[in-house]
Amino acid sequence: MQQSRSEVTERDGLVELSAGSDVLDSPRYNHDIAPTRVEQRTWNRWHITALWIGMSICVPTYTLGGVLTAYFGLSVGEALLAILLANLVVLIPLTLNAFAGTRYGIPTLGVVAVGKQMERTEKFFQLATRVLAENGANVVKSYYCDGFERVAAACPVPIVIAGGKKLPELE
Repeated sequence: MQQSRSEVTERDGLVELSAGSDVLDSPRYNHDIAPTRVEQRTWNRWHITALWIGMSICVPTYTLGGVLTAYFGLSVGEALLAILLANLVVLIPLTLNAFAGTRYGIPTLGVVAVGKQMERTEKFFQLATRVLAENGANVVKSYYCDGFERVAAACPVPIVIAGGKKLPELE
């Protein structure tokens, strides 16, 4: 059997991996989280901008504005300036991650976070994993729950299960 070697090519500013048998036969390779092909990449700077605006104009932003004015005594203008600066701070890592992921086809991992006091119900995980997938996550990390088969069926991207019983480590 002939070994084919992987190649990295650049087209229109996007980098693509043409995986050969040296990568495909590796036990660490997984088709679900492999870099996407250039034809499969649909996000551009306008999608990333729309995501940021959607994250900036939401209920927590309005709540923050209310707290800054009511409890901390800021004027409306000062509260808006503080919110704008906070959203710009969020924009920097979002942009750095998004453009690198878009250029190199690196999958985005979305993580479902659950507080200690929250119930880990099937309905919550169905909604949370679906929201992450709809917001561009290529893989979702979630906790296991009763009815997990329905959670996985509702999510259009692969799910990685977090947590579980600790197993003995290999020597």
